[in-house]
Formats: sequence, C-alpha cells, structure tokens
Amino acid sequence: MEVAVFVAVIFLAILVAFFALRGQGAAREREATVNNLRQWGIALNLYLIDSRNVLPLAGSRENLEDEQAWFNALPPYLSQPMLKELAPGELPRIGRESLWVNPAARDPQPKEIGEKLFTYGMNAWLSPAKDRFYKIYQIENPMAVVFLSEIEGYDPNVTADDVRPRFGASSLVSPEATAHFLFVDGHVAAAPRSEFLDDPDASDSESPSEKFTWVPFRGASAPE
Repeated sequence: MEVAVFVAVIFLAILVAFFALRGQGAAREREATVNNLRQWGIALNLYLIDSRNVLPLAGSRENLEDEQAWFNALPPYLSQPMLKELAPGELPRIGRESLWVNPAARDPQPKEIGEKLFTYGMNAWLSPAKDRFYKIYQIENPMAVVFLSEIEGYDPNVTADDVRPRFGASSLVSPEATAHFLFVDGHVAAAPRSEFLDDPDASDSESPSEKFTWVPFRGASAPE
C-alpha cells in the first residue's frame, strides 16, 4: 500500500512539473513572437518616414523579388537583409531563431519544395492589387487595422482564414484560441478567433469593426 501511494505521489509530481514546463515554454513563445512583431512595427514606422507615408505592398509568392513588398522593404530598417538576399542557410525555417520565425509555428503541411516559408503575413486588404499602394492617412482606424498576423505557410499576404492561433485554447477552432497581430499604428496585441475570424464586422467593407478589422477604410476593395 505504501509503495502504491509513493508511486502515485511521484506520478503527480512529474505531471505537475510537465504542465509547469509546458506553460513556461508557451510563455516564452508568446514573448518571442510579440517581440518579433514589435520589431516589424519599428521597421514599418521608419519605412513610412522615408516613403512619405506610403505603405509597403503585401507582395505575392509569385514575385518574392519585389523590393516594395514588406518582406524586402522593411528588413533593412532593422539592419537585416531583404528576404530575396538571404542565403539558403539563412532562409526562414521552423526552429531557427530569427525575426522571420514565429517560435510557436509548426511546419505547414503539405510542404512545398523550394517555396519560402512565412510565419508572419501582411494583411492582403492593404494592397488588394499587386501594385496598389495605400497611404497611412487613408487608413480610417490604424489602431484597429491589422498589418501583420501569425500564420504558417508560403504566402506573404494573408486574410483572416490564414491566421493560425496558437494560444489560449487547446483547439485551433475554439472561439478563445488567440493569435498575435501587429496593427498599422505599430502596436502589438492578441485577439481571439471570435474577433479576427468569426466576427463578420472584421471583414465587412461597408461597416468595418472599430475594434478589430482587416478593412483599411469603408468601401475598400477586397483582396484579389
């Protein structure tokens, strides 16, 4: 009997330690991705000064050489090479610590041979056409409009369906599952699925949400 009690106590201790360590790991991942997004926000603000308030393009997987796309336009403001200039051994990949990699991301399935991985993506509503630029003062509510979001895939431009929430719930489809976002005004915040995907106002061009929205201004064109 005493042996059984001893084994049970040890098992409970191991279980408690396991969940404590897992919680610490999730906290570190959350902190790291928030810091990454804040760095991108700094780069965006500096870029806007030089570009006379013109936002970068969301870019496309078909043209990763475009120097006006966010993944090439912003890194130099953080003393980083453009995506197109990265050597093969420096390209973003899961497990590599860098500005490009969300530590909470997982390898997307199926894997695409030769494609560049993105764990952050720019709001496709901000450049609905590949050569359509918006200026910062056109954005009606910069505090509510998404600039970058957490994703896992091969497209640098994203909509709500592409976001991958990794925190706050055990299921990705839970209304409480949260992801982190960089907003046009430069601040970073987490939002639950119920706001960034399930709320119809988040993608309503006629009545965009004042709290969280993908739409830059009322009547904006949807991504192509």
